[in-house]
Amino acid sequence: MENSRASLIDTSFNKLEKFDGEYFQIWKRKVTLNLQLVDVDHVLIEDEPTIPEGGIVDATAAALVKQSKWKRENSIYKLLILNSMQDSLAESYSKKENAKEIWDSLGKLYEDDENSSKIFIVEKYHKWLFEDEMAMLPQVKEFLKLCQKLDDEKLPLADKFVVGGIVSKLPAGWSNLYARMHRKKLDISLEDLLQEIHVEDEIRSQQKMDSLSKQLAKANLVQTREFKGMQVASHHKKKDSTKSKSERSFVQATEVQVPRDLLQL
Repeated sequence: MENSRASLIDTSFNKLEKFDGEYFQIWKRKVTLNLQLVDVDHVLIEDEPTIPEGGIVDATAAALVKQSKWKRENSIYKLLILNSMQDSLAESYSKKENAKEIWDSLGKLYEDDENSSKIFIVEKYHKWLFEDEMAMLPQVKEFLKLCQKLDDEKLPLADKFVVGGIVSKLPAGWSNLYARMHRKKLDISLEDLLQEIHVEDEIRSQQKMDSLSKQLAKANLVQTREFKGMQVASHHKKKDSTKSKSERSFVQATEVQVPRDLLQL
């Protein structure tokens, strides 16, 4: 029985992501559930059973067994909780004597931080805006991660509320999809909305590629015309140069040569 429980503890806690100081409530719930599976979670709420003032002599066998069992399970939990924390955190709690002391100290330190974290997540949800110049679907997936954090913090959002939130945060360039969704009165599932956004992303991406292709074609046409213009100008320049040389040769050939002796008269 003990071997099977040890195996279950080892398997369940190895799957836990180590606590690093963030999302305490999520980590706390996971640890508690794992401890409930192996029936040692009571050490978090129960103090160590006491022995009568007379000591072991006056203690009943049942009291001694109960205390021995608590100490054993306290040691198990203390080890488990320290192993489920990042080393830097575990070191600072390792000197505490029992698991309950560790658990209570973590609660006092991180509960207030978690309340601040909830406020931060809610504010981030309300201020979230999608960027028009970026693909929309990856942005929506990031927004859904934020919604999941709200759910983890026990602030769940109904799917219709999430759909409405996404549609209301779409940028001006997505007015067509915004109008279509409102004509349907947002009577659309989250899955269908994601599909609509995916299709719209594909259309907009193709339109951008087509526009870029047209711009490149136009630029190439201008360059081609400029090149041809330069060729024509060069041709005319060569032609004019050849014509000028021919004219000079003709003039030289037709010039009357006056004998030198006549020039001396």
